[in-house]
Amino acid sequence: EKLEVGITFGIMALASILLVGYFSFDGLLFNDSTRFWAYQWTFKWWAENANIYTGTGLSSFWYFGPLIQKVTQGGFTFLHSDWLQILFELGVIGLILSINCLVFLILNCLKFKRFHLLSAIISYAGVMVFNMPLRWFLTAFIGAIFLRIGFMNENDYNKIGID
Repeated sequence: EKLEVGITFGIMALASILLVGYFSFDGLLFNDSTRFWAYQWTFKWWAENANIYTGTGLSSFWYFGPLIQKVTQGGFTFLHSDWLQILFELGVIGLILSINCLVFLILNCLKFKRFHLLSAIISYAGVMVFNMPLRWFLTAFIGAIFLRIGFMNENDYNKIGID
C-alpha cells in the first residue's frame, strides 16, 4: 500500500512539474536548445550508415557527432541523452542489454524492499533521457555504486549498514 501511494504521488508530482514547465516556457519545455535537431540528424545518419544492431562502437559519437553536424569547431561531442547515445554506439543489442540490466536492478530493489535505492535508480535512469550522467566521472561513479548496491545479496547489503 505504501508503494502504491508513493508511485501515485510520484506520478502526480512529475505531471505537475511537466505542466508548469510546459506553460512557463510557452510549450518549449524540452526544446530549448538544438538537442532535437541533433537527435534528428544523428539518427538519420545512423540509420543510413551504421549497423543498427551493433551500433558504431563504444565512444564513437565523440568522432562522428561533429561530422554528422557538419561543424569544424563546436557541435555536440555527446548526444545529450545517454539512452540515445547507447543506441547510437552499441546499437539495438546494447540498448536492450542496458534496459534489461535496469529492469533486473529495479526488480531486485523491489524484491529486497530497497525503496530508497529504487527511487534513486529510477531518477538516475530518468536523468539519462535528456542528459548524460554516464559521460562524467562523478555521476558515472554514482551510477556504478547504484549498480553494486542494487545487485547485492541480502547478507552483503546488511553488512554495509544502509537503511
